[in-house]
Amino acid sequence: MRVISQDRSMDYPYDKSVVFLDPYNENNVKIQFVGDEECLILGKYSTKEKALKVMELLREAYLKFAQATNGNSFYTFFDNPKVFLFPADDEVKV
Repeated sequence: MRVISQDRSMDYPYDKSVVFLDPYNENNVKIQFVGDEECLILGKYSTKEKALKVMELLREAYLKFAQATNGNSFYTFFDNPKVFLFPADDEVKV
């Protein structure tokens, strides 16, 4: 599954990245590509609760993707997400 930044400037493979809340500003969600030292911001939110909610949505999307890729149904794979776009702050409901 691909992870797309809030501003659509970055596109990363989720299974080869670490996604986490910035320890210095917990309103920001960051990503670090495996083997890379640089951490980049995927999304900026007005509260830590919103950032955590987006992390939860990302995990849910990945679980649907993982189930679809491990399933036996050809159609299940195409009906489930392959991309997660970090939503804008005002789109996140806590």
